[in-house]
Amino acid sequence: MFPVSISYKDLTSDTDFSEKIQCAFGKDGLGLIVVTEIPDYVEARAQCLPLGFRFGNLPEEVKSKYADPASTYSFGWSHGQEKMSGGMPDVAKGSYYANPSFDVPSEDAEEIARFPSFFRPNIWPDQDLPNFSTSFKTLSSIIVRTGLLLSKSIDSFVDSKQPHYETRLANVINTSRNAKARLLHYFPPSSSSSSSDSSNDTWCGWHYDHGSLTGLASAMYFDEFGNEVPCPDDKAGLYVRVRNGDTVKVKIPVDGCAFQIGETAQIHSGGVLQATAHMVKAADVPGISRSNLAVFMEPGPYGSMQCPIGSDVDAVVNGGAKLLPKGVPLLASRWTAGSTQTFGEFTEKTLSSYY
Repeated sequence: MFPVSISYKDLTSDTDFSEKIQCAFGKDGLGLIVVTEIPDYVEARAQCLPLGFRFGNLPEEVKSKYADPASTYSFGWSHGQEKMSGGMPDVAKGSYYANPSFDVPSEDAEEIARFPSFFRPNIWPDQDLPNFSTSFKTLSSIIVRTGLLLSKSIDSFVDSKQPHYETRLANVINTSRNAKARLLHYFPPSSSSSSSDSSNDTWCGWHYDHGSLTGLASAMYFDEFGNEVPCPDDKAGLYVRVRNGDTVKVKIPVDGCAFQIGETAQIHSGGVLQATAHMVKAADVPGISRSNLAVFMEPGPYGSMQCPIGSDVDAVVNGGAKLLPKGVPLLASRWTAGSTQTFGEFTEKTLSSYY
């Protein structure tokens, strides 16, 4: 299924996209929208995504140099640290995390110690993979730029539905020092499972994105030699659980970038915007791997987690809770309406649910 789509050129016009945003992000939507024809995107994607395969296939002793346990593996290389459904370690994919905008988001030692997953410095493997940082930042910055542009249309839509909307998405993206990009490498299923209990048909288990807006590139697939190949399995790829309980396979065109609403935007909009649970199904073909880049645009750790005055809290908390896949932590277990909770505290609760 191809989701709602908007061209980049149209986004720069004065067109009213309320109907499309309602269709994509309202209670019956997929929780995502695709932007196409983004300047320089196709070239940047072609440079960046193969680096996921190349890094993922480096020797373990090389990859381990770039892991950062002090940040809860939120910077540098992470593999097998995350838990998904059933509490099993997720070894099907590896991730390389970095702040796409600030190599050193803070020099305050106390701040770094309090929020290491936000403020630790970037770690780059350019010594072992030249130009890794440049390619990573280039694609990430294009996605952030496009997300900011889209967020202005999203804000206009929320304004029309929510009279007390204050924590605006565009302002979150424009002012935060703490966006986080994640270059993902999904290992061939036959070589990724280290336990007989590991699921061999899932590259990424069911989950919500807890931030504000996620930019997600169109994935690339590789054979065992690192050659890009068309996806060889029609059932492989991204799936979304929509509000009526249906599970929908989503196709992102090669020249498109998807933007997904996260739980924080759901809260800030008073439930006008609705996040959806999603997962990635593995290809049932030997030797096939997958790479992609996700950019999480979100507040800094001190950001408020208040919903607008007069919001229907039940709609905010329970939008899709009744039909969630097993193992996905409920929003109500991590966020409390009317509290003084910050985004940093919300993130800590969320990470503890998965790590």
